[in-house]
Amino acid sequence: MNEQFAEKNINTLETNLTTGADPNLAVTTIPDSVQDYLGIADALYRYGTGIDLNDAALFASAFSENAVVDFSAVARKLGLELPPLLIGGENIVQHIISVAGPHTTTHVVTNPRIRVEGDTAKMLALVEATHLPPDDHSRHCLMKNRYDVDLIRDGKDWRICRLTIDTTWFTGDPQVLLSK
Repeated sequence: MNEQFAEKNINTLETNLTTGADPNLAVTTIPDSVQDYLGIADALYRYGTGIDLNDAALFASAFSENAVVDFSAVARKLGLELPPLLIGGENIVQHIISVAGPHTTTHVVTNPRIRVEGDTAKMLALVEATHLPPDDHSRHCLMKNRYDVDLIRDGKDWRICRLTIDTTWFTGDPQVLLSK
């Protein structure tokens, strides 16, 4: 099942990366300010590192107050019962840190494609996420995900206001994500 899923979704990933939900991200120029480019990417780094270090404050710093995280594609593709949408920065932090925080995780962010329009930005990135239960590292769930991210400028920082995650392939046991 996973091999068929992976093969089908590798083709989907290749198509999405060339056409993408937002075709303007396929041809991205570096923003006028390198500081903006780094700050936008850093929002996603704070997200991943916050989970990996079980650091709720760092994780929270990635989100705007009214942020939305959309897990609907992940839930559908992995056959999991996940809340399709998490709404509100505090709710997102509480839910994700309580579920993923105890796990041993790594989130590797690659290939950020960024477009800035004033105080808003869009980013497409690939994130490889590995989750292992805290007491059984013989089990795992390894995923390659596409992250479509909308961000807003908040003073000197950039914060995620909408994050849509779509799994392109996975291996292992998805139940690990639910601490089962």
